[in-house]
Amino acid sequence: YIDHHISHLSSSFFFSQFEESVNVSIDGFGDFASCSWGTSVNGDFKLDEKIYFPHSLGIFYQAMTQYLGFKNYGDEYKVMGLSSYGEPKYVDKIEKIIGLTKKNGFKLNLDFFVHHKKNIFTIERNGETKFKNLYSKKLIELLGKERDKNEQVSQKHIDLAKSTQQVYENIFFDLLNNLYKKYKIKNLTLSGGCAMNSVANGKILSKTPFKNLYICPNPG
Repeated sequence: YIDHHISHLSSSFFFSQFEESVNVSIDGFGDFASCSWGTSVNGDFKLDEKIYFPHSLGIFYQAMTQYLGFKNYGDEYKVMGLSSYGEPKYVDKIEKIIGLTKKNGFKLNLDFFVHHKKNIFTIERNGETKFKNLYSKKLIELLGKERDKNEQVSQKHIDLAKSTQQVYENIFFDLLNNLYKKYKIKNLTLSGGCAMNSVANGKILSKTPFKNLYICPNPG
């Protein structure tokens, strides 16, 4: 009975003990939105904007996770791990999949995705969530053959992981820097499934003007 992203935002800012903060939620989707932000000042919470279906930073990262052969829901941590060993050789190509918008935010190139055209997940009898491939054949045309889940991880796969992480971070830090310019508040709270991207989170205080950061222990 509570908006998905208000729930996410609340899970961090209520526990942050900041008197004022910029609050950002980023995930796959919830209640037709994939990202939201606003402020809380002395307990006065405001939700200012959202990015809506079908555009999603979480869906972008999940699609690339699937393409790299990691098909289980929640396998994104494997791509984060691999990214630390790679080189961002494919950033130019991956930027064709998702990019920044003139207005504060990001936009998917929907030619590379199918989640807006058909049902992409099911729930098994045991309660496990199963996602079908989120990407279209156009992604394979762009990047080459997708990795089979039993295939040995190659250097190309590792470099694709690094490039995926790099593009994610470019969009993520652009969003955060723009929000700092807008609000001029030094405290940030982060929530939503994408707030589990610890590789990016560890760079927030060096890549943005924010001075203090709070992320709840289970941001998803």
